[in-house]
Amino acid sequence: MTSSEPDPRPDTTLDRELSGAAELTPDEQRELAEREAASDREGSRERG
Repeated sequence: MTSSEPDPRPDTTLDRELSGAAELTPDEQRELAEREAASDREGSRERG
């Protein structure tokens, strides 16, 4: 893609790609974030 071409996607797409969730819908992303937060809490409980 050349720099003169407009990017068809908003720059939030980059954030999704960086987080590895490029194909997820906002609902799926929220669900994934909640699962990750829950596993983080479980993990810290195990370590603590």
